[in-house]
Amino acid sequence: MTLLRDVLRSGLHACTRRSLWLADLRLREAIVRTTPLLMRAQGVPHADIAWRLGDADAPVVGEERFSLHGAQLVRHAPTEARLAYRVSSVSKPVVALAALALARDGVLPLDEPLESTIAQVLTSPEARLAPGTSMRLLLSHAAGLAEHNPPRVDAGLISPAPIEAWLATPDAQRLIRQVEAPGRQTQYSSVGYALVQLAIERRLGEALPAVVRRLVFEPLGVAAAFEQELWGKQPTRVLPAIAPDHDAKGSVLAVEPYVCAGSSGLVASPHDICKVLHRGLFGGFFLPPALASGMLTAQPSTMHRALFSMSLRLHGGGTHDPGGPIDARSLTHAGLRPGHASVVVVVPERRAVLCAATSARAGSAVCKPLTGLFREMFVGA
Repeated sequence: MTLLRDVLRSGLHACTRRSLWLADLRLREAIVRTTPLLMRAQGVPHADIAWRLGDADAPVVGEERFSLHGAQLVRHAPTEARLAYRVSSVSKPVVALAALALARDGVLPLDEPLESTIAQVLTSPEARLAPGTSMRLLLSHAAGLAEHNPPRVDAGLISPAPIEAWLATPDAQRLIRQVEAPGRQTQYSSVGYALVQLAIERRLGEALPAVVRRLVFEPLGVAAAFEQELWGKQPTRVLPAIAPDHDAKGSVLAVEPYVCAGSSGLVASPHDICKVLHRGLFGGFFLPPALASGMLTAQPSTMHRALFSMSLRLHGGGTHDPGGPIDARSLTHAGLRPGHASVVVVVPERRAVLCAATSARAGSAVCKPLTGLFREMFVGA
């Protein structure tokens, strides 16, 4: 009986692997057919797409990379060096993994009130957090904070200011406005991730980029960094070359890094972002299932429909029914800045992750169809 069960299991596993390989081929064929057309139409100089399907210990891994040089489009070979991208808000899911690792280790519990941890920095009355604000609420955009994106570094600075120094300024504290009671509704807030960074740094006495490297990058085996670490430096030998941002005319756009690593600082290739999320969420060895599920399910909210997990947006409603029920079969997060657009998509049931990055804001016209394609293939929606 045991032998028969093992044979049946191995046969089922083989069927699953075959279906994943077929899905990989279909996905690659669609990407190769459509992405160059979209890049030419939008004038996007670089587009990299990576995906991982199935079990984290033996995933089906795919990747396609393209460059547009004038009228010539190049499809890069797998042996060519990868580019890293400044992926803006796609940083948030990676930072959330680090926060979950701290909760796993008992260093910073998800539901511990954070007011006392960061009260010494938030001194103005309008900037004080409401009682009960926790890491879980900040990560899931349910802390009731108004949406503000921490600014980019002023050109006159020698280096980005530490997040604590920036948050202590009057300009920053005016951005931290409580517009709802914690947990009442979800409302996207990048400045909430500045508070995530502040809480982590004050608890550990260590800069967030170093924390993420130690807790996430090194255990999951990727080469990545944060803009704040690279300010004024050439990329290290470990980090690939960085794709420059481009304006609407295709010229290289000089964009200073954001002051907040927690919300918008990651520099990595789509391949490595995919690897981090796939292994981190589905590997089993990195996070206990109960913690990993926090990034794959809607978080508690008194709204009739919550839109966010911890760092990822759940698909909800639509053009014709914006108040419809959320569709938890896939989750996503996009990054957008003046010269860049990127996206990650996660389909939990199929253990499928896709990450795409482009070196122009117009690249959102490349990323959005990829999101729909991935959902169509792995969710059927």
